[in-house]
Amino acid sequence: LAEMSLRADGSSKFGKGNKFGYFPSIALGWNVHNENFFNVSAINNLKLRASYGLLGNENIGLYRYQNLINTSNGVESVWGNPDISWEKVHILDLGLDVGVFDNKLSLTFDYYDKITKDVILQPTVAPSGAIGSAPLNAGEVRNRGLEVSFNYNDRLNENFSFSIRPGITYNKNEITRLTGGPYISGISINEVGHSIQSQYGYVANGILQYSDFADDKLTPLVPTLSGQGPGDIKYVDLNGDGAINEDDEQVIGD
Repeated sequence: LAEMSLRADGSSKFGKGNKFGYFPSIALGWNVHNENFFNVSAINNLKLRASYGLLGNENIGLYRYQNLINTSNGVESVWGNPDISWEKVHILDLGLDVGVFDNKLSLTFDYYDKITKDVILQPTVAPSGAIGSAPLNAGEVRNRGLEVSFNYNDRLNENFSFSIRPGITYNKNEITRLTGGPYISGISINEVGHSIQSQYGYVANGILQYSDFADDKLTPLVPTLSGQGPGDIKYVDLNGDGAINEDDEQVIGD
């Protein structure tokens, strides 16, 4: 089995020369159970699948390819970028379908590798930029994972049948390119090598004890945040400078 397609999409959200995107795809399949050499009677369905294709994303907002003018004073207030283009998603999928005992028991397995390229970002600029940054195709994100599903069907009698359908899903999300990064916002961070919106903060190391303070219970003998006392969270001084500050923050979860 083979299928090929070419999709051409156009959008007025992009500037001249970038309004159209072209997205090919191919899918292959092999019904192994139909081959003469296959003679396993218990297996009535065995199919191998593979596909690769591109998709485009044009959900980027309006007029981002041109500068916008303040209607009250006629001054340009927002920078645009006439060179921004489609965000492109490259998807590879490898799959296996197995059915046994007249499909009473079946399994579906898929491994996927999805890379989103040319993600539109607005990197921060120096204050001398006056009115802010312009959108750029400046990011890349990768999602890899697998999906496994089982299906068991049975009938006890004419009036009662049932099915059981457990499944397993795993996904690894990673930023692989990020112009102008990392981007930190409160307790979240976008940084190359980590997941989107990873948790960012101090590394905890238990609870502050009375022994971590002088006899007055106010003067810390270990690095602490201002105002901390016995019973508060104890944080790790990662750079060893004797203080807990922004230099001791790092990715702590996703």
